[in-house]
Amino acid sequence: MNQTIEKDHGLPADSYLTETRNILKENFLADNRPWVVAYSGGKDSTLMLQLVYEMLLELTPLQQKPVHIISSDTRVEAPNIEEYLENSLMQLEQHAKTSRLDLIVHLVKPEVEDSFWSLIIGKGYPPPNRWFRWCTTKLKIRPVRKVIDEITKGYGSVILLIGTRKAESSNRSRQIDNRQYNSRGLNQHTEIPNALVLQPIVHWTTDEVWEYLFTHNPAPWNFDHDRMLALYRQANSGECPVITDLDTPSCGGSRFGCWTCTVVKDECMALARESLWMNNFKLKDLNYYLLKFKTLRRDRKNGGAPHKPILLLSVINLFETNPLQTNQIYITLELISFFKSNWAKLVDSDHHMIFALPFFHMKSDGFWRLKANPGCEKWVEAKSAMRSFSSLNVAIQYAEIDFELSRLLEDVECRENLKQFLLDEYFPTTQYRYEANSNQNSLDEITKNIREEPAAKYKQELSKLKAQLDNAAFEEEVFIRGSLFKREIPKIYKNTCSITGLRIDAIVSVAMIDACHIVPFSESYDDTVSNGIALCPNLHRAFDRGLISIDENYRVITSSVFSEPASSTHSLLQFEGQQIKLPETQKFFPAQENLALHRKKHGFLN
Repeated sequence: MNQTIEKDHGLPADSYLTETRNILKENFLADNRPWVVAYSGGKDSTLMLQLVYEMLLELTPLQQKPVHIISSDTRVEAPNIEEYLENSLMQLEQHAKTSRLDLIVHLVKPEVEDSFWSLIIGKGYPPPNRWFRWCTTKLKIRPVRKVIDEITKGYGSVILLIGTRKAESSNRSRQIDNRQYNSRGLNQHTEIPNALVLQPIVHWTTDEVWEYLFTHNPAPWNFDHDRMLALYRQANSGECPVITDLDTPSCGGSRFGCWTCTVVKDECMALARESLWMNNFKLKDLNYYLLKFKTLRRDRKNGGAPHKPILLLSVINLFETNPLQTNQIYITLELISFFKSNWAKLVDSDHHMIFALPFFHMKSDGFWRLKANPGCEKWVEAKSAMRSFSSLNVAIQYAEIDFELSRLLEDVECRENLKQFLLDEYFPTTQYRYEANSNQNSLDEITKNIREEPAAKYKQELSKLKAQLDNAAFEEEVFIRGSLFKREIPKIYKNTCSITGLRIDAIVSVAMIDACHIVPFSESYDDTVSNGIALCPNLHRAFDRGLISIDENYRVITSSVFSEPASSTHSLLQFEGQQIKLPETQKFFPAQENLALHRKKHGFLN
């Protein structure tokens, strides 16, 4: 019985996808024949390759077997298409090697004597036409056949995967229906001995192909589909394979062909040539991102996870309050505060408010890329959920959004359109509660507590929050409060180191003064200003390690456990007995009980 999927099964989209994946896996594990995947760079072969690659990533090492990816470069491809294909294959090969998959990439080219200009000029071939398309055989089929023959010679037989679909044309549908299939849905290749053909997406519609590629972007080998989508958009309408499939020449009706092509219509080739300048053409417009925002990849349970829409609204809030003029989104107290405030106003479902989830997983939506901190690259590439805020903060330096999206967010009208779309699409019944700057009141309240609340009361309130919140939410709360502490202490000390007097008034964001906890927050839960002191970075480190401390008269004392050259211009001993510079307001002075705890911890004698 043919295992290909018939549309009259009436399967919902998710079940239909599951059935396709099952057919791939069952055939892959059924025997030891190597697989050969025909990849042209077009939408159908990209979908097929992506489904195969996703399957390979899920298999155990013992279930793996050789998979060959074959692509064809005629040597006269349009330069932008040639570049696109080479970049995709290079990234695929690198990712497969890192993932330890038995995957071999072949980018085949015709021999010099069979190249387009050798045949035209050297041998006097006429230009290809609809009745004599010698170019397809010479430039594509023959180089590909040579590689497949070599693979077959080594293994005896291969299974060739081709991304043909019945929906491409009525003629293609008839050809598919007339073939003889075995019980696994395989048919004998008409020209290649010992090669069986599997057509895993034969019954997919064009809409289904595009929907999958659009909602599963980037590909699992971290290659962005947006460039391919842009190539198709240049064609305006209709089917436009970038490179011909192996078994059926189709150049004649395609929108894109070789730049020398004399078969496709003039207006179609004009579109192909126009795409050479596509890097200077604004393809990602407002409608593009409205569609991106509409098709966010989310957990569909409980009405759909609201995390990504809330995060996008929060990013928009950042651009509203202080235009970033960059496409880099850092994890800041403002962003997290907007996230918490928007969640409280808009979300009524039982979902847990976890900032780390959308910040990490938005990378699957194609316009959001993560920049890892050095040494954390593998961590960021992992598919597993990153639920811990502390892990997110350690692993990720920033998220980078599309440059085009950042430009739209800088424009007031475009920004308002994107924001209203998110509210209408995901929060139709609660958007009336939305306030653009509702987070500011919360930040002002926490700042007031840090500056004016007694330490005992502050610590008590924070302990209550820890009991009420889950770990992720409490980590976010601590981050916000810690960030405000780091902001307020330098302000109180007028951005001056309390020991050295160092102060730099910079026209750019340069942090030369640190907010130092006298008693570490992990021990005290105390972010009030009485537990803080402003120090330059080297003295901050010396204070934290107990090389220096402050006595009851606010004078510097140095430890006896270290020595240093007497001639050092950066000596710590030079500050012994020096009076520190204190805030103008006495209530902001460092608390004597905290200084006493610091001296006791590090062995300073009274």
